[in-house]
Amino acid sequence: MKKTALRAGAAMLTVAAVLGVGSPALAVQWGSQSSPYIAYSNKVAQAKGWGDYGNYNNQYARDNSYQYDAKAGGQSVYVHVEFGFFLKEGYSGSFKETARTTSASWVFKQVQVSLNSQSEKSRGTTQVCEDTAYSWDPCSDPGYTSFSY
Repeated sequence: MKKTALRAGAAMLTVAAVLGVGSPALAVQWGSQSSPYIAYSNKVAQAKGWGDYGNYNNQYARDNSYQYDAKAGGQSVYVHVEFGFFLKEGYSGSFKETARTTSASWVFKQVQVSLNSQSEKSRGTTQVCEDTAYSWDPCSDPGYTSFSY
């Protein structure tokens, strides 16, 4: 489980709108392979990640990610996603984390939650982290992606 608190950072807010009923998917990219989110520990890159957050079949908010262990074979890396929904009476959210990996190659992982029927907008808060024992997990600055449905 992620042991860090969210930190404010220079992450960019991206917003997209879903048009039409039954559209198969609309996803907004966060990071890229050439410019990934990076988790540092003592100024040394530990974990890298990038992917997209979006609406899948008007049923799920899904995060597809690629993660990479910058110090392969050491502590495992994962992507932490907070799935949020804007409701008339406030905000509701939960989080999921991808399975861990220690691979020195990009590894695809996916997490999703059902869309909230009481909402019309979802926001994903995404970080890539290194799972460290007996210590706080170093994580990248959070990134924010949103979509309406």
